Amino acid sequence: MGGGVGSDEFSGISAQSIFFDELCLSIQARALPLSIKGWILDRFSNTLEDTYFGDLGNSGEHPELPPGEFVIKDADDKALVSGSGETSTNTRSPRGELRFNIDKNEAVVYIKLLSLHASEDSHKRQVLSRELCPLLRLVSTSFDERYGGDGIGNIDALLGCPLLLPDEDSSTIEFMHLSKEKQLTTVSTLFTAVSWCREVINAFAFHAAFPSTDNDTQFTQDHLFLRQKVVEKLRCLLELEEEVILCSRKCYGYTPSGLQPLQIPKDLLNKDEADENEEPEDILAADENADNGRMTAEEKKALNEIKKVAKKKAADKMKAKHKILKVKSKFELQLETRTRDAIRPLNPYTSLALGFPELRVGGSALDNTQSSQELILSLGASELKHLKVGDKVTNFLLTLFQTSLSSHFYSKSSVQGMHNNENPYSLSNETQGAKSRQKSGFEFLGFCIDADVFVSIHERLVAVAEILGDEDSSQNDNINDTIECMRLLLQCVGTLLSAGGLNSTSLGRGYLHTIIKQIAEGEEASASAIKPVKSHMSLLRSLTTLFDLIEEAISNGCETNDLEFTMIGVDCVDQLVRQAIVASSLDTSQKKKFDERVIKLKQKLSNLCLKLLRHEWQDGTSFNKGNVGRLIQLHLEYYSSEKSDILDTDFDALRWGRAQAIDTLIKEALVMMPSTDSCKGPVSNFSTCCRSTFGSYFSSVLAAVPKEMMTLFQTNGKSDDSTFVRNRLAVVGELIEFMKISFDLTKNNPPLAKSSNLLMQLKSGAKLIDVILKQVIPFCVKNFKGQEDCIVGIIESTQTITKQMNFIVSHGKRSKDASLIKESPKVRKVCEEFIHKTKALLQKNNVIGAFWGGNLHTRNIDGSKFVELRESDDDNDEDQSQPGDDEEKSEEENSEEEDSDTESESE
Repeated sequence: MGGGVGSDEFSGISAQSIFFDELCLSIQARALPLSIKGWILDRFSNTLEDTYFGDLGNSGEHPELPPGEFVIKDADDKALVSGSGETSTNTRSPRGELRFNIDKNEAVVYIKLLSLHASEDSHKRQVLSRELCPLLRLVSTSFDERYGGDGIGNIDALLGCPLLLPDEDSSTIEFMHLSKEKQLTTVSTLFTAVSWCREVINAFAFHAAFPSTDNDTQFTQDHLFLRQKVVEKLRCLLELEEEVILCSRKCYGYTPSGLQPLQIPKDLLNKDEADENEEPEDILAADENADNGRMTAEEKKALNEIKKVAKKKAADKMKAKHKILKVKSKFELQLETRTRDAIRPLNPYTSLALGFPELRVGGSALDNTQSSQELILSLGASELKHLKVGDKVTNFLLTLFQTSLSSHFYSKSSVQGMHNNENPYSLSNETQGAKSRQKSGFEFLGFCIDADVFVSIHERLVAVAEILGDEDSSQNDNINDTIECMRLLLQCVGTLLSAGGLNSTSLGRGYLHTIIKQIAEGEEASASAIKPVKSHMSLLRSLTTLFDLIEEAISNGCETNDLEFTMIGVDCVDQLVRQAIVASSLDTSQKKKFDERVIKLKQKLSNLCLKLLRHEWQDGTSFNKGNVGRLIQLHLEYYSSEKSDILDTDFDALRWGRAQAIDTLIKEALVMMPSTDSCKGPVSNFSTCCRSTFGSYFSSVLAAVPKEMMTLFQTNGKSDDSTFVRNRLAVVGELIEFMKISFDLTKNNPPLAKSSNLLMQLKSGAKLIDVILKQVIPFCVKNFKGQEDCIVGIIESTQTITKQMNFIVSHGKRSKDASLIKESPKVRKVCEEFIHKTKALLQKNNVIGAFWGGNLHTRNIDGSKFVELRESDDDNDEDQSQPGDDEEKSEEENSEEEDSDTESESE
């Protein structure tokens, strides 16, 4: 697709363009006889050359020209470049210029883009300009060796030849000074230039990565030179895209080919360009008279009224101006988005350029015996500051690479350029759908492996870790590009690790193993040597190496105070750990060894998350559930105690399971919140624990306690072993104490008693009581003798929790909080069951004296009795309800007491 039109011109797609695309698909499917292919080349190669190419004369043909200068042989094009177009009858054309000449002195042709779009002939302007890129696609496909062609080298002159475009000033600083027609010509020409460059890159990128070896005469250029030209063409493309986006935002009448024009908002059509700061001369003169004391009181009053009216008009005009600016910004964003979406996508194979030596870390500084990694490690601190890891081209290719991976392994539709997936002319119809997509995905990954794309990712990861680890990393000349590059690298690695197609089959795991090893260690590999994985231990070693590499980059990168960047890295190492868990489940031959390494990997991630939670981020960093909440979740999920054998005689309950992690979060973060100003935080040891994140800390701890209680009773042990019984009850006591401390926070600190926190207390408390009823009480019944004091203490602590839950339920009814009211039936049910089972336990063991019951009074969250004031004609003192007087209680209180049943208390 190329070109574009004004709102008053034809905007459809040329029928011949569709015909060219159909011929391309037929050639790619090898569905055309050789005679037809020969006719296509003879017919359309000449059309491409005659219609769109112009000849250049150089200093060899014209001795009067300085070395390196060119002369355009076409008189009309020459006039455009010389500037005579400004005074000619052609009012469409801005001043022209030959731009992006990669071939330099060797250029013999140029592409006549401006000539087409500035032509007075509507056929050239509206039809031929749109057929250029489909025609190029057809010709390049016909020459492509992959589809039986004679070799893409036959048209290599297209890669480096210059383009006849509006001069650089016309598409940048002078654009708004051009006439409407010239603006439209400029945008249309730039859009076609972008499409042309993308099509040329699509044609040559794969062959630059994998040159032909069968026929050396096929390439008229050296392979190294071909790669350099592709890289340079990418730089030209990015510069052109910036210009076309900038111009398309300002040219409201431009419409890309095949799209309908956007309606310009009325506010932009009728905007008032008057100077709002200009005051009428009569008001200024009246002000002067007032200053000289020549005005009466009535005149001054009238003047003040006029000023008020003028001031109101000025305010209204400023308000209208802000509205117009807002509408303008929104409309220009729509124009930009439409233009971006209309640009033809790049072929996924373009991302193979990441493995080109010209784009590897160090670039031209590398010699044939030195790797990028060796170069990085040999650089001093002062040299690292100037090392360029990511630039516009690299980051652009990484974005394309990540998109291509997602399209192959996640999306239902294929990426443009992988034509065989949905080629209607393909004879192998059984390959359609998900299997075809997976097959093409493996093929794409194989090319990336052979082209050293993953090796280049390894080199960049190493370089970024070294740069961010330097104390003066903030002084690095390219720090912003470096961080953006690292962000994209992590996204690419994360996409690979979470790709379902790489985990569902043994062949997929073979690809994954090879790729992870390349990214982790930087070793070159061949896709042809990939085989189904039999042992996963080497994969685990590669995962561990890659984990350490990314962890180093994250730990160093958190000093940049970019939490968003850090979280991308955390998600990536989380995927690594999950891959290690999957590998462990698949390899049962070395299960014990596997499990030990996986546990270490989990603990590394848990420690990393704890470090990031404690890190003092710069002011203004946004903390929320997506970052701080995620870190807390991963810290608790992967935490593993150093000593957790419940059968040890010197057993420490805090060192079982995740008890130590929960204890740290409670005592060093949550409990410290009330000591801060108005419970706003942050606390000293956890800078991420503040008012906006307290809910994340609170809910995570509350949710973890019942989970740990359930895990505790899944631990194997002899129920008649006194050590086992004592240790298990000790853990139960600690977990219940954690919940009790958490409940006390909202009970004693009103600023923390938010509805969301109270709701989490009810949900987690109900789950904990449920586990106690199903696991702890039966265990206590069986092992009561010898553990009386411990069990009674557990009952006392649990009873404190159930009381507080009932207080929250009463509060929810009074405040008419729907979420709390919804949880009330479940809470009442477990609390009542706890009373009955506790009473039965104590009665069975002849300690019923420790149990007494009574009616609950209506209380506040802090446990104090609720007092309701009522209007009375006699005495205000009698308005206060008496808790023990059933006759004077309000209807609401009676209702609440009926809902709250008898509660057990231990003496």
